[in-house]
Amino acid sequence: MGDPVMTDAQRGTGDLSVWLWFTLWAVVGGAFAVCIAAALSVGLFALPLAIGTAALVGTRRGSAAGLPGLLMGPAVLLVLMAYLNRSGPGTVCNSTQTACVEQSDPWIWLGAALVMLLASVSLMFLLGRIGGTGWRRPTLTR
Repeated sequence: MGDPVMTDAQRGTGDLSVWLWFTLWAVVGGAFAVCIAAALSVGLFALPLAIGTAALVGTRRGSAAGLPGLLMGPAVLLVLMAYLNRSGPGTVCNSTQTACVEQSDPWIWLGAALVMLLASVSLMFLLGRIGGTGWRRPTLTR
């Protein structure tokens, strides 16, 4: 009898590479989120960098495994917005500033970030990238 063919999950190497692709796609998603958020200032200048990063990651073999990570990048940006608005909602005056600043509700930003984070990780599990086998089309055997 021959040796059985082992899958990446059985060898223990599959999850690590999937998370690496997930992280790289999260960087791409974050780069595009920054370009959109800063569209009126430096966003247009950063757009070629984001497109180049997406092309570099997207053309690599096996990179599609971490594609749900695209949602994680904007989630990190939304967490940053929640942190920056942590004193809100309302008008906030600091002793070091001469002017007061209007801040929004940080819970809205944090809620949107959690939705994107959960969607990203849920897609990874549902597609079978990590954990079990995921959804597969049944194969016919004779």
